[in-house]
Amino acid sequence: MGKYRTFIIICGLFFFNVCKAQQEVLYSQYFFSQLAINPAYAGNDDNLNFTGLSKKQWLGIDGSPTTFSFIGHSPLFHKPSTINNYSGTGIKQGRGFSDNNQVGLGLVLCNDHEGVDNTFISSFAYSYKILFNEVTRLSFGLQASILNFRQSFNQIDNLNTLDPVFQDNVSVTKFNVGSGVFYETVHYYVGLSVPEIIENKLTPKNASGESQLRQYFLTGGYVFYLSRLFKFKPTLLLRYTESMPAQFDLSANFLYRDKIWAGISYRYNNSVNIIGELLISQKLRLGIAYDYPLSKIHLVTNGSAEIMISYTFQKVKHRIINPRYF
Repeated sequence: MGKYRTFIIICGLFFFNVCKAQQEVLYSQYFFSQLAINPAYAGNDDNLNFTGLSKKQWLGIDGSPTTFSFIGHSPLFHKPSTINNYSGTGIKQGRGFSDNNQVGLGLVLCNDHEGVDNTFISSFAYSYKILFNEVTRLSFGLQASILNFRQSFNQIDNLNTLDPVFQDNVSVTKFNVGSGVFYETVHYYVGLSVPEIIENKLTPKNASGESQLRQYFLTGGYVFYLSRLFKFKPTLLLRYTESMPAQFDLSANFLYRDKIWAGISYRYNNSVNIIGELLISQKLRLGIAYDYPLSKIHLVTNGSAEIMISYTFQKVKHRIINPRYF
Protein backbone atom coordinates (compact mmCIF):
# COMPACT_ATOMS: atom_id res chain seq x y z
CA MET A 1 0.00 0.00 0.00
CA GLY A 2 2.93 2.32 0.68
CA LYS A 3 3.95 2.51 -2.97
CA TYR A 4 0.41 3.17 -4.11
CA ARG A 5 -0.01 5.78 -1.38
CA THR A 6 3.08 7.59 -2.65
CA PHE A 7 1.63 7.62 -6.14
CA ILE A 8 -1.79 8.85 -4.98
CA ILE A 9 -0.24 11.62 -2.88
CA ILE A 10 1.85 12.81 -5.82
CA CYS A 11 -1.21 12.87 -8.07
CA GLY A 12 -3.12 14.81 -5.46
CA LEU A 13 -0.38 17.40 -4.99
CA PHE A 14 0.41 18.16 -8.60
CA PHE A 15 -2.60 17.11 -10.65
CA PHE A 16 -5.62 17.87 -8.48
CA ASN A 17 -7.04 20.30 -11.04
CA VAL A 18 -7.11 17.71 -13.83
CA CYS A 19 -7.93 14.49 -11.98
CA LYS A 20 -11.53 14.53 -13.22
CA ALA A 21 -10.56 14.42 -16.89
CA GLN A 22 -9.57 11.38 -18.90
CA GLN A 23 -6.93 13.14 -21.00
CA GLU A 24 -5.96 11.99 -24.47
CA VAL A 25 -2.69 10.08 -24.36
CA LEU A 26 -0.04 12.44 -25.71
CA TYR A 27 3.21 11.02 -27.07
CA SER A 28 6.37 13.06 -27.52
CA GLN A 29 6.58 11.56 -31.02
CA TYR A 30 3.00 12.59 -31.82
CA PHE A 31 3.94 14.01 -35.25
CA PHE A 32 4.35 10.46 -36.59
CA SER A 33 1.23 9.12 -34.85
CA GLN A 34 -1.27 11.91 -35.43
CA LEU A 35 -4.12 9.51 -36.11
CA ALA A 36 -4.32 9.14 -32.32
CA ILE A 37 -5.56 12.74 -32.08
CA ASN A 38 -6.90 13.52 -35.58
CA PRO A 39 -9.04 11.13 -37.69
CA ALA A 40 -8.37 13.21 -40.82
CA TYR A 41 -4.82 11.79 -40.77
CA ALA A 42 -6.07 8.33 -41.83
CA GLY A 43 -4.44 7.24 -45.10
CA ASN A 44 -1.98 10.16 -44.95
CA ASP A 45 0.98 8.07 -46.08
CA ASP A 46 -0.76 6.78 -49.25
CA ASN A 47 0.32 3.30 -48.14
CA LEU A 48 -0.61 0.78 -45.46
CA ASN A 49 1.18 1.77 -42.23
CA PHE A 50 1.36 0.18 -38.77
CA THR A 51 2.81 1.97 -35.75
CA GLY A 52 3.28 0.71 -32.22
CA LEU A 53 4.06 3.00 -29.28
CA SER A 54 4.76 2.37 -25.62
CA LYS A 55 5.15 5.01 -22.93
CA LYS A 56 6.09 4.63 -19.28
CA GLN A 57 5.45 7.80 -17.31
CA TRP A 58 7.16 8.75 -14.03
CA LEU A 59 9.80 6.03 -13.97
CA GLY A 60 10.48 4.66 -10.51
CA ILE A 61 6.93 5.07 -9.17
CA ASP A 62 4.79 1.94 -8.88
CA GLY A 63 1.36 2.40 -10.37
CA SER A 64 2.44 5.27 -12.63
CA PRO A 65 0.80 5.52 -16.07
CA THR A 66 1.80 2.89 -18.63
CA THR A 67 0.39 3.22 -22.14
CA PHE A 68 0.47 0.95 -25.19
CA SER A 69 -0.96 2.02 -28.55
CA PHE A 70 -1.36 0.31 -31.90
CA ILE A 71 -2.13 2.52 -34.89
CA GLY A 72 -2.92 1.30 -38.39
CA HIS A 73 -4.18 3.24 -41.38
CA SER A 74 -4.31 2.96 -45.15
CA PRO A 75 -6.00 4.33 -48.26
CA LEU A 76 -9.21 2.42 -48.92
CA PHE A 77 -8.36 1.36 -52.48
CA HIS A 78 -4.57 1.45 -52.12
CA LYS A 79 -3.98 2.35 -55.77
CA PRO A 80 -0.52 3.35 -57.03
CA SER A 81 -0.19 7.07 -57.67
CA THR A 82 -0.01 8.43 -61.19
CA ILE A 83 2.11 11.24 -59.72
CA ASN A 84 5.65 10.01 -59.27
CA ASN A 85 8.17 12.72 -58.54
CA TYR A 86 7.67 16.43 -58.11
CA SER A 87 10.23 19.10 -58.87
CA GLY A 88 9.64 22.45 -57.21
CA THR A 89 11.23 25.23 -55.25
CA GLY A 90 13.14 23.86 -52.29
CA ILE A 91 12.66 20.23 -53.30
CA LYS A 92 14.85 18.84 -56.03
CA GLN A 93 13.29 15.38 -55.99
CA GLY A 94 10.21 15.17 -53.80
CA ARG A 95 7.17 12.93 -53.61
CA GLY A 96 3.78 14.22 -54.70
CA PHE A 97 0.50 13.06 -53.19
CA SER A 98 -1.45 10.24 -54.75
CA ASP A 99 -4.35 11.42 -56.91
CA ASN A 100 -6.10 8.04 -56.55
CA ASN A 101 -6.31 7.69 -52.79
CA GLN A 102 -9.20 9.92 -51.73
CA VAL A 103 -10.53 7.77 -48.88
CA GLY A 104 -8.52 6.68 -45.85
CA LEU A 105 -9.37 4.25 -43.06
CA GLY A 106 -7.72 3.97 -39.67
CA LEU A 107 -7.73 1.99 -36.44
CA VAL A 108 -6.32 3.05 -33.06
CA LEU A 109 -6.13 0.66 -30.08
CA CYS A 110 -4.92 2.23 -26.85
CA ASN A 111 -4.56 0.75 -23.36
CA ASP A 112 -3.70 3.11 -20.50
CA HIS A 113 -3.05 1.72 -17.01
CA GLU A 114 -2.64 4.08 -14.06
CA GLY A 115 -2.77 2.88 -10.45
CA VAL A 116 -6.15 1.14 -10.06
CA ASP A 117 -7.50 2.71 -13.27
CA ASN A 118 -7.40 1.00 -16.67
CA THR A 119 -8.74 2.57 -19.86
CA PHE A 120 -8.98 0.75 -23.19
CA ILE A 121 -10.08 2.68 -26.28
CA SER A 122 -10.84 1.37 -29.78
CA SER A 123 -11.19 4.09 -32.40
CA PHE A 124 -12.20 3.74 -36.04
CA ALA A 125 -11.41 6.64 -38.39
CA TYR A 126 -12.59 7.64 -41.86
CA SER A 127 -11.05 10.42 -43.94
CA TYR A 128 -11.85 11.99 -47.30
CA LYS A 129 -9.11 13.84 -49.16
CA ILE A 130 -9.43 16.67 -51.67
CA LEU A 131 -6.38 17.03 -53.92
CA PHE A 132 -5.89 20.65 -55.02
CA ASN A 133 -2.73 19.86 -56.98
CA GLU A 134 0.06 17.29 -56.86
CA VAL A 135 1.58 18.78 -53.69
CA THR A 136 -1.42 20.19 -51.77
CA ARG A 137 -4.43 18.44 -50.26
CA LEU A 138 -7.09 18.84 -47.58
CA SER A 139 -8.49 15.93 -45.54
CA PHE A 140 -11.70 15.71 -43.53
CA GLY A 141 -12.05 13.01 -40.89
CA LEU A 142 -14.69 11.36 -38.71
CA GLN A 143 -14.11 9.00 -35.82
CA ALA A 144 -16.16 6.57 -33.75
CA SER A 145 -14.69 5.15 -30.55
CA ILE A 146 -15.59 2.73 -27.77
CA LEU A 147 -14.06 3.26 -24.33
CA ASN A 148 -13.93 0.77 -21.49
CA PHE A 149 -12.96 2.23 -18.12
CA ARG A 150 -12.25 0.07 -15.06
CA GLN A 151 -11.25 0.86 -11.48
CA SER A 152 -10.07 -2.21 -9.51
CA PHE A 153 -9.84 -1.20 -5.87
CA ASN A 154 -9.29 -4.82 -4.83
CA GLN A 155 -5.72 -4.46 -6.16
CA ILE A 156 -4.87 -2.20 -3.22
CA ASP A 157 -3.40 -3.95 -0.18
CA ASN A 158 -4.90 -3.23 3.27
CA LEU A 159 -7.80 -1.38 1.71
CA ASN A 160 -10.18 0.36 4.12
CA THR A 161 -13.46 -1.09 2.86
CA LEU A 162 -15.44 1.15 5.24
CA ASP A 163 -14.80 4.07 2.94
CA PRO A 164 -17.76 4.11 0.49
CA VAL A 165 -15.53 5.47 -2.27
CA PHE A 166 -13.60 2.18 -2.38
CA GLN A 167 -16.38 -0.32 -1.75
CA ASP A 168 -17.27 -1.05 -5.37
CA ASN A 169 -15.09 -1.72 -8.39
CA VAL A 170 -16.06 0.22 -11.51
CA SER A 171 -16.46 -1.01 -15.10
CA VAL A 172 -18.20 1.14 -17.70
CA THR A 173 -18.28 1.20 -21.50
CA LYS A 174 -18.99 4.40 -23.41
CA PHE A 175 -19.38 5.40 -27.07
CA ASN A 176 -17.95 8.60 -28.51
CA VAL A 177 -17.42 10.41 -31.79
CA GLY A 178 -14.80 12.85 -33.07
CA SER A 179 -13.84 14.87 -36.13
CA GLY A 180 -10.90 16.71 -37.64
CA VAL A 181 -9.34 18.42 -40.66
CA PHE A 182 -5.78 18.14 -41.95
CA TYR A 183 -4.23 20.44 -44.57
CA GLU A 184 -0.82 19.55 -45.97
CA THR A 185 1.70 20.36 -48.64
CA VAL A 186 5.15 18.88 -49.22
CA HIS A 187 6.53 21.68 -47.02
CA TYR A 188 4.10 22.03 -44.10
CA TYR A 189 0.90 20.84 -42.45
CA VAL A 190 -1.86 22.22 -40.21
CA GLY A 191 -4.42 20.09 -38.37
CA LEU A 192 -7.44 20.80 -36.16
CA SER A 193 -9.37 18.09 -34.34
CA VAL A 194 -11.76 17.16 -31.54
CA PRO A 195 -11.19 13.41 -30.94
CA GLU A 196 -14.00 13.01 -28.39
CA ILE A 197 -17.02 15.28 -28.62
CA ILE A 198 -19.31 13.60 -26.07
CA GLU A 199 -18.44 14.36 -22.43
CA ASN A 200 -19.16 10.98 -20.85
CA LYS A 201 -19.34 10.43 -17.10
CA LEU A 202 -17.21 7.38 -16.34
CA THR A 203 -17.91 6.75 -12.66
CA PRO A 204 -21.60 7.40 -11.95
CA LYS A 205 -21.53 5.41 -8.71
CA ASN A 206 -18.16 6.57 -7.46
CA ALA A 207 -17.10 9.82 -5.80
CA SER A 208 -13.85 10.05 -7.75
CA GLY A 209 -15.75 11.81 -10.54
CA GLU A 210 -13.78 10.46 -13.54
CA SER A 211 -15.09 11.80 -16.83
CA GLN A 212 -14.16 12.59 -20.42
CA LEU A 213 -13.71 16.26 -21.18
CA ARG A 214 -13.88 17.64 -24.72
CA GLN A 215 -10.41 18.52 -26.00
CA TYR A 216 -9.34 20.55 -29.01
CA PHE A 217 -6.03 19.96 -30.79
CA LEU A 218 -4.25 22.32 -33.17
CA THR A 219 -1.09 20.98 -34.80
CA GLY A 220 1.35 22.38 -37.32
CA GLY A 221 4.83 21.85 -38.72
CA TYR A 222 7.16 23.06 -41.45
CA VAL A 223 10.12 21.39 -43.18
CA PHE A 224 13.05 23.67 -44.04
CA TYR A 225 15.53 22.30 -46.60
CA LEU A 226 18.81 23.64 -45.22
CA SER A 227 21.11 21.73 -47.56
CA ARG A 228 21.39 18.49 -49.44
CA LEU A 229 22.14 16.69 -46.16
CA PHE A 230 20.18 18.58 -43.50
CA LYS A 231 16.54 19.45 -42.97
CA PHE A 232 14.95 21.29 -40.07
CA LYS A 233 11.37 20.73 -38.90
CA PRO A 234 9.78 22.78 -36.10
CA THR A 235 6.35 21.62 -34.90
CA LEU A 236 3.64 22.95 -32.61
CA LEU A 237 0.83 21.19 -30.79
CA LEU A 238 -1.75 23.27 -28.92
CA ARG A 239 -4.24 21.45 -26.68
CA TYR A 240 -7.25 23.13 -25.10
CA THR A 241 -9.76 21.66 -22.67
CA GLU A 242 -12.77 23.64 -21.56
CA SER A 243 -12.38 25.30 -18.12
CA MET A 244 -8.68 24.38 -18.05
CA PRO A 245 -5.55 26.33 -19.09
CA ALA A 246 -4.34 25.71 -22.64
CA GLN A 247 -1.20 23.57 -23.05
CA PHE A 248 1.30 23.46 -25.87
CA ASP A 249 4.25 21.44 -27.18
CA LEU A 250 6.95 23.22 -29.19
CA SER A 251 9.65 21.11 -30.85
CA ALA A 252 12.73 21.51 -33.03
CA ASN A 253 13.85 18.52 -35.09
CA PHE A 254 16.83 18.03 -37.40
CA LEU A 255 17.05 15.37 -40.10
CA TYR A 256 20.41 14.16 -41.43
CA ARG A 257 20.64 12.35 -44.79
CA ASP A 258 16.93 11.44 -44.55
CA LYS A 259 18.00 8.76 -42.06
CA ILE A 260 18.48 10.21 -38.58
CA TRP A 261 16.08 12.43 -36.64
CA ALA A 262 17.28 14.30 -33.55
CA GLY A 263 15.15 16.80 -31.70
CA ILE A 264 14.09 18.47 -28.51
CA SER A 265 10.67 19.71 -27.41
CA TYR A 266 9.20 21.74 -24.60
CA ARG A 267 5.85 20.88 -23.05
CA TYR A 268 4.52 23.94 -21.24
CA ASN A 269 4.96 23.72 -17.46
CA ASN A 270 5.46 19.98 -17.78
CA SER A 271 8.66 18.64 -19.31
CA VAL A 272 11.59 18.94 -21.69
CA ASN A 273 11.69 16.03 -24.13
CA ILE A 274 14.59 14.57 -26.11
CA ILE A 275 13.64 12.70 -29.29
CA GLY A 276 15.65 10.42 -31.55
CA GLU A 277 14.56 8.42 -34.58
CA LEU A 278 16.30 6.17 -37.07
CA LEU A 279 14.98 5.40 -40.54
CA ILE A 280 16.40 1.90 -41.02
CA SER A 281 14.84 1.73 -44.48
CA GLN A 282 12.11 3.43 -46.50
CA LYS A 283 9.69 1.07 -44.75
CA LEU A 284 10.97 0.74 -41.17
CA ARG A 285 11.30 3.52 -38.59
CA LEU A 286 12.41 3.28 -34.94
CA GLY A 287 12.06 6.06 -32.40
CA ILE A 288 12.76 6.79 -28.72
CA ALA A 289 11.97 9.72 -26.47
CA TYR A 290 12.81 10.74 -22.93
CA ASP A 291 10.81 13.33 -20.99
CA TYR A 292 12.43 15.17 -18.09
CA PRO A 293 9.79 16.67 -15.76
CA LEU A 294 9.98 20.35 -14.81
CA SER A 295 7.61 20.23 -11.82
CA LYS A 296 8.54 19.08 -8.32
CA ILE A 297 7.67 15.52 -9.28
CA HIS A 298 11.26 15.22 -10.56
CA LEU A 299 12.23 14.73 -6.89
CA VAL A 300 10.64 11.26 -6.88
CA THR A 301 10.88 10.12 -10.50
CA ASN A 302 13.49 9.70 -13.22
CA GLY A 303 11.20 11.07 -15.93
CA SER A 304 9.26 9.26 -18.66
CA ALA A 305 10.40 7.00 -21.52
CA GLU A 306 8.81 6.21 -24.86
CA ILE A 307 9.58 3.88 -27.77
CA MET A 308 8.06 3.66 -31.25
CA ILE A 309 8.28 1.27 -34.17
CA SER A 310 6.61 1.97 -37.51
CA TYR A 311 6.41 -0.10 -40.70
CA THR A 312 5.00 0.95 -44.08
CA PHE A 313 3.96 -1.50 -46.79
CA GLN A 314 4.80 0.39 -49.97
CA LYS A 315 2.72 -0.75 -52.91
CA VAL A 316 4.01 2.03 -55.13
CA LYS A 317 6.85 0.49 -57.12
CA HIS A 318 8.73 3.62 -58.06
CA ARG A 319 11.47 4.74 -55.72
CA ILE A 320 10.26 7.21 -53.10
CA ILE A 321 13.19 9.54 -52.62
CA ASN A 322 11.86 11.54 -49.69
CA PRO A 323 10.62 9.79 -46.54
CA ARG A 324 7.49 10.81 -44.70
CA TYR A 325 8.22 13.99 -42.72
CA PHE A 326 4.79 14.21 -41.04
